[in-house]
Amino acid sequence: MLNAAAAVFARRGFHGARMREVARAAGLTTGALYARFDGKEALFLALAARHFDDWLARVDAVAGATGVDAVAGAAGRAVTAVLEDDPAWALLFMEFWLYAARKPRLQAAWDERRRRFRTALARAAGAAARRAGLRLTAPAEDLAAAVDVVLNGLAFERATDCSGAASRSYGALFARLLGAVLRDGTTPRSGS
Repeated sequence: MLNAAAAVFARRGFHGARMREVARAAGLTTGALYARFDGKEALFLALAARHFDDWLARVDAVAGATGVDAVAGAAGRAVTAVLEDDPAWALLFMEFWLYAARKPRLQAAWDERRRRFRTALARAAGAAARRAGLRLTAPAEDLAAAVDVVLNGLAFERATDCSGAASRSYGALFARLLGAVLRDGTTPRSGS
């Protein structure tokens, strides 16, 4: 069901997608789809939850790296994979984000998903710093917010880059930026 929804949303956008089209693509009746989801917004939020969960799994893999260079490299590879695996998602993300911004009920649900992602990023940054024997000199939550902002910008740039040429360097660029931030934003722990 979510795979069918992802294909329809990718092809038509959030506003252009119709529940009957998703139901048809999933081999269901429209009634069966509505029995599971209250409407297109709920269906999209379920799809977004799956995307965020996929990204969180990638964050956990990055958090397993040891040392600034290993963390930055793993993060760069994860960013490249996310940008290349599903470039249409960035446009859907932005489209829904703007739509939800004008609807307080949706804004709260959307913000909760984004908060979970930032919390996981902050946890990963703290874990990576501890394993490397470093102490972050800025709160991990601030670093996570900055990383999230950069990721959103890179994803949007990738989605609107018709040639695809620039996007191949985004992961490497992200790795360099993150490596610089980690080096500048950390100090050796005493006794390390």
